[in-house]
Amino acid sequence: MSTKISTLDDLNHTFDENEKIIVNFYAKDCAESKLMEPYFEKSASDPHNVGIAFLRVDVEELGSVQDRYGIKTVPTFLALQSRELVGQCQGVAPERLEKIIADLIVV
Repeated sequence: MSTKISTLDDLNHTFDENEKIIVNFYAKDCAESKLMEPYFEKSASDPHNVGIAFLRVDVEELGSVQDRYGIKTVPTFLALQSRELVGQCQGVAPERLEKIIADLIVV
């Protein structure tokens, strides 16, 4: 299951508590974001991905985080290991999302 991040404090707390994180930057009204949501949620619930925190950030609600990571388009998915970017993909790309998750597992 993924966690919606509503504040910068929520994000910082999650970073403090988790070493490996996948962040889904999305917009509620974006068709591509809606298309990727089931893939993201399936990955978040996959038992093989235990140990990875899956976060959702609505860029319309929390623009400061969008700016912090230079997000220019949604959906954008970031893979972070100890707060460092180790992978990224954008758009409707379930196979690329799976790849950055798999790569994060072995880091």
